[in-house]
Amino acid sequence: MSFRTVFKRLMAERLAFASLIYLALLVIVAITAPWIAPHDPAEIDLMNMMKPPSKEHWFGTDELGRDIFSRVLMGAETAVKASLFAVLVPPRGSRAQAPCGSCSGTSSRTSPPRSSSRRRST
Repeated sequence: MSFRTVFKRLMAERLAFASLIYLALLVIVAITAPWIAPHDPAEIDLMNMMKPPSKEHWFGTDELGRDIFSRVLMGAETAVKASLFAVLVPPRGSRAQAPCGSCSGTSSRTSPPRSSSRRRST
């Protein structure tokens, strides 16, 4: 499929296009998190413990006075990095594991597990 064909099909599906936009924004925010975080996420400020959301701390602060918004941004960065690593880096030995798994799943010697939900007659 060409890029133009994929783009036309994506534009036809509103939910798919909205999901793509959401994921792109999430990745952009996660990549730029160290620069857009308003506070150091690990900085302990005991004078601002358990503060509600305000102009200074958008999501408030936790029990140690750390800015929750900054912590969420840095958590998104970690989650996106881990997701990209899991998707883009194949596991060791995956070239051999995929065919073996396919063969074992279609083997005639394997049978589906028996259901244990049989009724007892009394």
